[in-house]
Amino acid sequence: MPPRYPSTDRVLPISPNKGKSSVVMFLLGLILGMVLAGVGLSRLSSNQMDKLTDLFAPPVRPYAAYVEALEKSQVATTVAGKSWLQAGMHAFADSTHILAPHLESGYVSPSDQPVISYQITARQGQLLSVELELLSVVDSPQVFIELFEKIPGQSVPKLLAFADSGSYQLSYHLKEDKSYWLRIQPELLARFSYRLQVVLGASLAFPVEGKDSKAIRSFWGDSRDGGRRKHKGIDIFAKRGTPILAAIDGTISRVKEGGLGGKVVWQRDPGNRYNLYYAHLDTQMVKRGQIVRVGDTLGLVGNTGNARSTPPHLHFGIYQRRRGAVDPFPFVDQPNRVPPRIVASESGMLEWGRITKNTQLFTAPSSTSTPVLELSSGLPVQRLAATGKWHRVQLSDGTKGFVSHTTTSSNFSPIQRLTLEQQQYVYDRVSKGIIKDSLAVGSEVAILAQTASHHFVSTHTGMVGYLRRQGGR
Repeated sequence: MPPRYPSTDRVLPISPNKGKSSVVMFLLGLILGMVLAGVGLSRLSSNQMDKLTDLFAPPVRPYAAYVEALEKSQVATTVAGKSWLQAGMHAFADSTHILAPHLESGYVSPSDQPVISYQITARQGQLLSVELELLSVVDSPQVFIELFEKIPGQSVPKLLAFADSGSYQLSYHLKEDKSYWLRIQPELLARFSYRLQVVLGASLAFPVEGKDSKAIRSFWGDSRDGGRRKHKGIDIFAKRGTPILAAIDGTISRVKEGGLGGKVVWQRDPGNRYNLYYAHLDTQMVKRGQIVRVGDTLGLVGNTGNARSTPPHLHFGIYQRRRGAVDPFPFVDQPNRVPPRIVASESGMLEWGRITKNTQLFTAPSSTSTPVLELSSGLPVQRLAATGKWHRVQLSDGTKGFVSHTTTSSNFSPIQRLTLEQQQYVYDRVSKGIIKDSLAVGSEVAILAQTASHHFVSTHTGMVGYLRRQGGR
């Protein structure tokens, strides 16, 4: 396939992600033209002014709009409303870790206040993509998908991005190397089963035709000149004359020859946040001021400059405004985007089961992650989701984490039966539980699982809950 050469008079197309900002810039130019021409904004109709105001207004955060609706309807003051709001606030403290690519299945019940909250560690330049697929759903409930980052010294994380109203997808170009919080909270009384996929990918196109990150042989930070300096980019090796492609839409800001880079091309992104540096070219095929699109040919691979003694390659660098050089590898590396298939049982979600053999509770669905607790056989656990060979579970005290799918069971055959010697209460949880039932002396219960302080039991009516461990016969 022949190289695609950029036009010298191309106008950048409006992309789906930049459509609104592009229209706004067009209107700014239109307004400026009207002012210079002596035409006032008063000449616009009220309908035109309303549309203009809408374009300049910031996007409405669906979560905030929903909270406002709850407050106006007084639902926020009800037990259910308060519980929903508190669940959203506590989600950050209750979050568990995931490793991308991640795929899980689970169930949302109106009897709970479900919030899916995860931490994911990622690198600057990666593109985070979240997609929630609703299964077995009658209507289309609102589900609020939001991404946050923790700011040092602040108790409340900073909101970075949110899915549009009615959308179950979110994409975001990550700006820092750090952990991010993903919060997914359905509206009140929502009921559905789901599949959630979270992947990390490259935010830029690969800059050498027919190559990928396997062609990179020299990385950021490698020693140069006997250790006197560090490599501020990556070297992508290819045959001489291989087309070098624009990794992003943008404008050619410089085309020069000389110095360490030899024949080089500088490209500025439309947001003026990054300058992309293509060096050691054999041939340059663009001019300063040209507008280029992703995939346009900027030049051909060579070994000019200080690369004369090395095989032909592209030195690719990224320079961030007010920060300088940053590692370009995460920007162009396309890691595995296919998550492990779900092997764990997908039945019995939100139901209580028990640990079938001694095991560990992990912070992430990986045996190399940090173990949180040692779990003994017979301990009650609630299955929240299935992912790979793991179940995400919740313990009776609210602690969440992951256990191997081979260590949990939803088969509740009783461990033993107990006849009460005194009146006792059945609670909905171990700590600060609400009384669900009162059992008289002589009542018989089936012990399904147990903690150090409580039995998890089933009464003669089929009700399940926690009973303090006391005497029986």
